Amino acid sequence: MTRFITATALATVLATGAFAQPQVDTQTIEKFFPNVNVETLTERQVTQLTSIATSGESVSEKRAQMRALLTDANFEPVDPVDLDINTDLTEFERNQINLYAPELVVSSLTELEIQRLQSAINSGDTSQIDSVVQQIKAN
Repeated sequence: MTRFITATALATVLATGAFAQPQVDTQTIEKFFPNVNVETLTERQVTQLTSIATSGESVSEKRAQMRALLTDANFEPVDPVDLDINTDLTEFERNQINLYAPELVVSSLTELEIQRLQSAINSGDTSQIDSVVQQIKAN
C-alpha cells in the first residue's frame, strides 16, 4: 500500500511539473514579445527562445536573437493606433495670430504651421511668435 501511495505521489509531482513548464516558457517568451502567439511556435522554437531568454546576453541582443527565430505568422495582429492631433485654434490663439500677423489667412495655414503657431503662442515668448510668423510669411 505504501508503494502505491508513493508511486501516486511521484506521478502527481512529475505530471504537475510537466504542465507547469510550458506556462513558464510562455511567460518567459512573452516577457520579450508580448504579442507573440506561443501556440503557433514549435517545441523546438519554444526551447530555443527560452534558452536565449535565460542566457547572459544583453536584453537587446536577446531580443535580436529571439526575433530571428520568429516569423510574422507567430505574432498576433496589432490594432492600428489613430493619433488625433488637435489643430483647431482657440479664440485666444486666433486673436494672437491676428495681433501678430493680421495678413495671415488662418484657413490657408497647414497643420504644421498651425501647430508651430500654437506652440509659440502657448510659450508666451513674443520673439518666438514673431519668428514663427515671419517664417510662415516667407513661405
